[in-house]
Amino acid sequence: MSTTEPSQDRSGRPRPTRRTIALAYRPFRIYFTGSVLAMNALRLGAVVQGLLIWDLTGSVLSLGVIAAVVALPMMIVNVFGGVLADRFEARNILGGSSLVGATLLVTLGVLDLNGIVEPWHVVTIAILSGLVAGADQPSLQAYFPSLVSGAALKSAITINGSLLASASVVAPTLGDC
Repeated sequence: MSTTEPSQDRSGRPRPTRRTIALAYRPFRIYFTGSVLAMNALRLGAVVQGLLIWDLTGSVLSLGVIAAVVALPMMIVNVFGGVLADRFEARNILGGSSLVGATLLVTLGVLDLNGIVEPWHVVTIAILSGLVAGADQPSLQAYFPSLVSGAALKSAITINGSLLASASVVAPTLGDC
């Protein structure tokens, strides 16, 4: 076997390297797949809210308002989200916040498709999205280390970081199509 080929286990599958060892853990793979979908949906939702408020108002200021009404509740609730993460099962909080976040974006889509969306709808959903994201982040931080062993934690953090960075590029690009 040459040194350029990946080492293989007995079944012939490539063994994970130190960089990708976290992907050998089924809970991390499930988390990662869900996170890819959720993070891209969150980023795409931010793009959609900005485009929608621009179409409705034509105001540059409204774009800043949307960004602020997502960020402020997120920062405030983030502080208290740690209490939620300590008191309740982080996995349940993550599932619930994903469900609520998806419901908010679907609601906005339905309002827009029916031609009844108003600027206050976009602002209200942006505020609620910020609240949900603020509760979600501390639970995510509490849950994350339980997915892999200590030896694979560095790999998991690196892979997760690449997810966040790529979602910031991929989703807005897809939203612009």
